[in-house]
Amino acid sequence: YNPGVEEFVSYLNKNNVENFIVSSGMKAYLEHTKIAPLFKGIYATEFSYDKKDIVNGIKYLMNDKNKVDAIKDIVKKKTPVKTRVS
Repeated sequence: YNPGVEEFVSYLNKNNVENFIVSSGMKAYLEHTKIAPLFKGIYATEFSYDKKDIVNGIKYLMNDKNKVDAIKDIVKKKTPVKTRVS
């Protein structure tokens, strides 16, 4: 990620602005980034695993259409909050 992202997202969080990652990238990777805890949720491509926890396929493929669906899901779950970012 770019310099300043961590500080910017932290600033938004302190001002009650919820943040999500919606990405075609791999969720298993994104969940282990330094900034992942700053986000309320991560919507991304998910692997499927066998009984030995070895990747054996793709469980969910995040594509452009699914990104729109993910955003709709975020909006549907979100409770409107009036905030002012200062």
